[in-house]
Amino acid sequence: DVERLLEYEEKTAGSIMTPNFFSLLQETAAAEATERIRELADVEMVFYVYIVDEENKLKGVLSLRQLVATKPDTPLKDLMTSHLYTVHTDMLQEEVARAVARYNLLAIPVVNSIGQLVGIVTIDDVVDVIREENTEDMLKMAGTGAVDITSRSIDDTLEACARQIIVNYFRQMMSYKEGVEDGTDIEFVHDMRVTSRRLRAAMDNFAGCFPKEPFKKHYKKVKVITRTMGAVRDLDVLIARFQKDLGSLSEAEQPDIRGLIEHLQHERKAARKPMLTLFAKLEKAGFETEFLEFFSR
Repeated sequence: DVERLLEYEEKTAGSIMTPNFFSLLQETAAAEATERIRELADVEMVFYVYIVDEENKLKGVLSLRQLVATKPDTPLKDLMTSHLYTVHTDMLQEEVARAVARYNLLAIPVVNSIGQLVGIVTIDDVVDVIREENTEDMLKMAGTGAVDITSRSIDDTLEACARQIIVNYFRQMMSYKEGVEDGTDIEFVHDMRVTSRRLRAAMDNFAGCFPKEPFKKHYKKVKVITRTMGAVRDLDVLIARFQKDLGSLSEAEQPDIRGLIEHLQHERKAARKPMLTLFAKLEKAGFETEFLEFFSR
């Protein structure tokens, strides 16, 4: 999956999407669809069920609430909404972010040139895309303000500023690690992942200031942290959303949603394992020390 994502240009829908999504053929019955959802093991999130044809071309979408509130033998093609918003793999990530915000979506499907569904971009993936592109915000975050770096001395120019910004974001990201490992407060995962994305954006902006190979090594590790935490964060959001919706459902509808919540909680527990394993490996390898030594010179 990682190799597939790397095929796309940086800062496009293809590069930020997750290839793990839930889709079913349009002839599938509602009862079978519900059962398939219960058996999920490797899908980043299931805010929506995407409906495809035999060639994997996207035909429609429906919500889980629509699915559980219908007759078991109803085919999905009779339930789905065929008018849906999509983005192409080469759409710039800023445009994707605006589309998600404009249409108030939790996720948006990504299609290729022939209309095949190849991934989804979640709201958590794009929440800070526009902000990440704003260098002035990064300078303020580093405590330097929006200064004119050309007025600084030769030893305190762009490279010095870049190091300060990157180290600042890195320290902030790592400050959430203990809370993430504890797992009680789901906001720690959100905060650490968002900060990791800001860190990557800063590293993208200032890549030319550093030796290519060692820089690339550190960048890849930060990217893996972001991606690994994504599965956990998306499940956190989904569980919270369904728990909130329980109160608005009838007694007849609640058992199915409670079952989905229980299933998702098991998935969250499973998704945390690779994340915690990654943290342990990075700690054993001295990642934090190496990163700070490289960028604090």
